[in-house]
Amino acid sequence: MDKFLKKYKNNKTLNFFDKLLYRLKENDITSYGAGLAFFLILSIFPFLIALINIVNFLDIINVDNILNLMQYFPNSVKDIVKNFFIELNVTSSTELLSISVLAGLFSASSAINKLIKFINNSYGFEDNRNFFFNRVLAIIFTLLFIFMILLLIVSQVFGKIIFYKFISIFHIDSKIIYFLWIIANSLIPLIYLFLTFSAVYRFAPCPPKNDKIKYKTVIPGSLFSTFAVIIATVIFAFYVNNFGKYSITYGSLGGIIVFLIWLFLLSTLILIGAEINIVLYSIKKGNHEENRKDTIIYK
Repeated sequence: MDKFLKKYKNNKTLNFFDKLLYRLKENDITSYGAGLAFFLILSIFPFLIALINIVNFLDIINVDNILNLMQYFPNSVKDIVKNFFIELNVTSSTELLSISVLAGLFSASSAINKLIKFINNSYGFEDNRNFFFNRVLAIIFTLLFIFMILLLIVSQVFGKIIFYKFISIFHIDSKIIYFLWIIANSLIPLIYLFLTFSAVYRFAPCPPKNDKIKYKTVIPGSLFSTFAVIIATVIFAFYVNNFGKYSITYGSLGGIIVFLIWLFLLSTLILIGAEINIVLYSIKKGNHEENRKDTIIYK
């Protein structure tokens, strides 16, 4: 084994995975992922409350129609969402809207601030940008991530339910619509996720003046996060669409647990994508010398 490792010691691919595994272990990536997921959880519900309040005030969508749509959802999801809509429809107010928006932005931007600090620390950069700039940046990233989560849930988790309901209402040729739906349902999330991750990985770091993070250098991590998140969401959708198999045992709690695990996976995969870019940056800068410390293989 030692002879094999010595032979391929200067192999860039082996060094890449060696450095990546070391960083994932050293930076305790799962703990950071759990922390990021926690703040995302805190932010989702205030934003949902704010969204539904806006819908109620503008009278854009009839809440009764939304409740009727719930009959096509799994029982564990239907019970939670239905009670949430009914209660919120009764208690909607401008005060609740304002509090919801502020609470959601505060919670979510705190999570994104941690992500920005994590990325800069991993690069070895000192973030000397002012507080106001970082807060605005965090809020922009927050809105991108919240929309990403909603897009994934709508397109990947409940996509088929929405499609068949649409067909039954408008009586349109299902073959044509299904073809268009497959394209939109596949391409739109992929493109949006890739652009979002690219923006985060490009603008979150604060490199020195004599250095620069270019868009092409964040493509590998962005591609990884995009496809990994889609795969994790497809797995999550499988469980959601098969809630009936375990709702008798766990009730609505089963759906909540799976949702929390999904958010944790999303957060961890986003951090891994950042680490991939950081390792490639490190190798490009020539930080892959023989006696380097960031290794788990050559010890």
